[in-house]
Amino acid sequence: MALNNLKAEIARSKYVTQKDIADLLKMTLSNVNKKINEFVPFTTDEIKMIRNEFFPDQSLDYLLESDGDVPTQRELLHNYAEAIGNALTKDGTEPDAEADDIVKLFHDCADVAQIGN
Repeated sequence: MALNNLKAEIARSKYVTQKDIADLLKMTLSNVNKKINEFVPFTTDEIKMIRNEFFPDQSLDYLLESDGDVPTQRELLHNYAEAIGNALTKDGTEPDAEADDIVKLFHDCADVAQIGN
């Protein structure tokens, strides 16, 4: 599961890295990687910012073309938990105990959910 065209454009570029994208979107590198690997979806505004800043000659359809692999429900739940943690610390500060508890709760729910691996 990945946005292979976006990954390829980053790899072909001599100047663009996932870190550059993370900086542009004001999020962690881990969160950008999860979005590129389709564990967490990009918002419309995020993908437009990436295209406009780094790949203006590419279409959004091309950049968002997926390889079609689908994550399991459990993988999605764990990645949503991480995305929540990243959103709670978007300003770069360390999460507080309450935020950590929320993320742990989501991970615990994913671990005990009666869903496929």
